[in-house]
Amino acid sequence: MKNKFKNICILGIIGCIDCTQIAIQAPPTEDDQFPGLLFSNRKVFYSIKIQIVCGGDLKILAINPRYPGSVHYSAIWSTSIIRTHLMENFLNGDHSSWLVGDSGYPLEPWLMNPITGHGLNDIELRFNTQLRSIRNIIERVIGILKTRCRHHTMHYNPIRAAKIICACAILHNIFIEQRDMLEEEDYNDDNHEAEHFTQKVMDERKQLLPILIKAKEDGKKAYLKQNKIVISNNECTLPMIKQATNNSNMAKDNPMEIEENAEIKIVAGPSKEQDNIRNVSQQSYQKTRYNTRPSNKS
Repeated sequence: MKNKFKNICILGIIGCIDCTQIAIQAPPTEDDQFPGLLFSNRKVFYSIKIQIVCGGDLKILAINPRYPGSVHYSAIWSTSIIRTHLMENFLNGDHSSWLVGDSGYPLEPWLMNPITGHGLNDIELRFNTQLRSIRNIIERVIGILKTRCRHHTMHYNPIRAAKIICACAILHNIFIEQRDMLEEEDYNDDNHEAEHFTQKVMDERKQLLPILIKAKEDGKKAYLKQNKIVISNNECTLPMIKQATNNSNMAKDNPMEIEENAEIKIVAGPSKEQDNIRNVSQQSYQKTRYNTRPSNKS
């Protein structure tokens, strides 16, 4: 395994480790086994967090899709079978095998991460540069995997979604063995997550939060679903709420009748603009009528 990283200046590297998010549909909040709240991550969308370990040949050595999106990847690593295996090897005398992770992982005798802090010397900066080039491999693997499998929101329960993810990892390794290398897209975890939860949707959720709090204070069953709010099993979007608010404000200014389908009928009273137009027309007519004189014919 170490031969796969033979062109790297740091000896003993056996693999790279990182986590990524796979978006799934929101699980039911009342589910005892998989409550939906656990799958809401820091990006405010529902996902499964996947731990991936890869080799220098872009093959996936291990994949763990068993954790909800709210779990930090350092917590996934602390309970990983791979960590236990590396720890046992270290205690048995293997002091020259390491995985490479980012600064979110803890520094351990079998796990390297970048040196953090200010005022780093040249040696430390070169070390971080080398680790960054090694970590680029796991980023490529995640980019290839998501591009090859056409990563979109998975409309399955967490158990089935995890099985599909494992199947995609197996197919990825088969493609690598057959030298069917797909040119991966530039991978950035924030960009891929933004595909499923754009800034516009996040802004709409922020505007819906006061409505959610008010509904809960009134004793109603309410929750957010992507960029919608569900109150008593009725889904509403922000544009629908704004339209209803505008209709309510118009009802205060004019006598109106608002039906259930939100169609508005004016039942009495012309608008102010209509009155102004009518007054100007009457004045113009009176002026034309009394100021016009018949011409004298010789």
